[in-house]
Amino acid sequence: MESLTRPERIFRFGQFEADPARNTLTRNGVRVKIQEQPFRVLILLAEASGEIVTRETLRRKLWPDGTFVDFDGSLNVIMKKLRAVIGDDPDNPRFIETVPRHGYRFIAPVSSTEIPTPTGK
Repeated sequence: MESLTRPERIFRFGQFEADPARNTLTRNGVRVKIQEQPFRVLILLAEASGEIVTRETLRRKLWPDGTFVDFDGSLNVIMKKLRAVIGDDPDNPRFIETVPRHGYRFIAPVSSTEIPTPTGK
């Protein structure tokens, strides 16, 4: 029987390494504290590096249908927290560019490594 899971990947950018399988972010090998939603946004942006991730896409990925939340305010808070953790400045971004009225783009070079996962038979 074939496994339908995606291979695990680790994303590297600047001094950071993000491991979605373990929900960890490290800077120069030292674990950095980051909340769940900012981490999820980081992974979504890293996966689409160089491409615009729309605010609507982020809304669908972060909040399931039927969730009532001040979307714009909540997303702005999440982005502020994410930028604080990675030391990014929205006025002079090194990692995340705001594309006004569209969304966000990860502008730093990102490399990803697939982690071999054991397959069960």
